[in-house]
Amino acid sequence: MEALSSIYAKDAKLATIMQAPTLSNSDKAQIIAELQKHTGVSANDKGAETVKNFLATLADYNRLGLLKGIAEKFGELMSAAKGEVELTVTSASALDAKTLQRLEAAVSKSQYVGQGKKLKVTNKVCSEPPNSHVSGNTTWETRWMQAN
Repeated sequence: MEALSSIYAKDAKLATIMQAPTLSNSDKAQIIAELQKHTGVSANDKGAETVKNFLATLADYNRLGLLKGIAEKFGELMSAAKGEVELTVTSASALDAKTLQRLEAAVSKSQYVGQGKKLKVTNKVCSEPPNSHVSGNTTWETRWMQAN
């Protein structure tokens, strides 16, 4: 599922194509075949048939557009099952590896990460000012400045 989710990050047009209600059965079959190639599961693997059936079911019910969300939620469930706790650190600029490691060490000792759990830290960069609210592509702060 992780491989399927990463496909969306590589191809911006994919989401648009997958949501098209006019896809023919042959188009859907081609999409399924292409997605299967990117999963890293060979035709002889035990999971290949499961992946194929899953994608075919989504295609049959015109739900291929939901694949990205399904893959993300599946990843969250798998992380929880493995005892992983996810921490997203939002900062104005990218944090270096040393800073992220220090944060991980400090938070992993806290009560928020249970015994036997593994902390998974990711850095999200947010370039918006901290006290602004985003609406579409325009911040409220920008609107206020333009009005006054």
